[in-house]
Amino acid sequence: MNDQKKSPNTTMILIVILVIAILVVGGTWWYADNDNKTTKSTNSQISQKENEIRLACEKLFTARIGQESEEYEKNTLVDATNACVTFKLKPENQIDEIRSACEKNIIAYRTLNFEGVKMTQEDLTDTCVLNNLIDNEFTLEHECSYINNQLIKNVCLVHANPFELDATICNELHIYMDSDTCFSNLAEAQKDVTLCDVISSDTSYRKTDCYIKIASLTKNLEICNSLETQNSRDKCYAELGPELKNSAICDMITDSSWKTACIQRTAVETENIESCADLTTEKSKDQCYANLANKLDDESICELISTEYWTNKCHFQLATDTQKLSLCSEITEVEKLDECYDTIAKETNNIDACKEIATQKTKDICIRTIASETLNYTACKEIVDLHWRGRCESDIGIATNDLSICKNLPKNTSPYSDNIYFCYSSIANNLDDTSICNNLTDKDDTERCVDYVHEY
Repeated sequence: MNDQKKSPNTTMILIVILVIAILVVGGTWWYADNDNKTTKSTNSQISQKENEIRLACEKLFTARIGQESEEYEKNTLVDATNACVTFKLKPENQIDEIRSACEKNIIAYRTLNFEGVKMTQEDLTDTCVLNNLIDNEFTLEHECSYINNQLIKNVCLVHANPFELDATICNELHIYMDSDTCFSNLAEAQKDVTLCDVISSDTSYRKTDCYIKIASLTKNLEICNSLETQNSRDKCYAELGPELKNSAICDMITDSSWKTACIQRTAVETENIESCADLTTEKSKDQCYANLANKLDDESICELISTEYWTNKCHFQLATDTQKLSLCSEITEVEKLDECYDTIAKETNNIDACKEIATQKTKDICIRTIASETLNYTACKEIVDLHWRGRCESDIGIATNDLSICKNLPKNTSPYSDNIYFCYSSIANNLDDTSICNNLTDKDDTERCVDYVHEY
């Protein structure tokens, strides 16, 4: 197609498509520009998520939508990416709004070839809707009714309601969904081991995993016994022993690692400390005691552990799970001890817990995190490092749009210069007020601040 001249009709179609795409993008820009002043504060929060999502969106559209020719306008990928970001940031959207957005942004694409099958705009829209339903964890069956293509709708149903679907549909979905994944999903939902039988032999690991999953769900030892290889049976027994709380099943395992895992998990499930003592290696015993101590919330079991590593891990797990600072003090390794205080401090917004941390940088960051979260300006003064103290104070200034905090940031230390700029520019952006940028004494910073407000 690239080596041939396009016919007048083809050229006209391309022109019409391009005009529509420009109108869509232009309309979106006009709306965003006019709505900007009332939504600036919200947008500043959303923009933090946007960068994390954008790359994933670009990969999705690059992988799923191939361009028909190299001459085709590249800005259509940008349009689709922007739409993708919008959907992901607004999971509260109704399905019809998602479909409308999909149609507007995919209208720029001509009929494309998707894995050997011609995809119309309607099919692409259906696929777009499906991806957003899955990404936003929509699970109700009626939501699949917004998809028109029956095959794509069936993929939706496999995710939303696999409990009563006829397994024959899995053979029809190979264009849009891996058939073995379909059979596996249905087998698990319906607890039907016969559906595992039809999984392709060339992906035997998935077939084996299917059998093991059904054996575990149905607590059926016979399924494990029927597996062809010893390794498969060992994996199955290792799952079923703890499920049935039966350590005798662990004795049927020949592989030492699977047997150890089975005994450890069964000991925890049965709350049997003697089973831990029966393990053959020091590491496996210690790991078993640590897991059991955590299950029973019993600090005394940690004392049965012979190695420092697992003793510390046992106390750490108990301390952080129960949020008891006193348990942290039993930890002998400094880094793990600091992590214990830091974890509990942040989970409970307890600045006093931060003060127990030995490493100054970790302590400063801990105080900054909680002070910023609780808008405790006074607590920032307890931070030793000037950079983190400035970040703490500017965080609160930005959150409360308090320019006096920006003004009071010390100017005679280099770490603070970025904090001062960040404080003023962020508040200017929050309030959509470029005049705030004039508080910056450096001309370049002022211009950069104005550009930042206009851009975001």
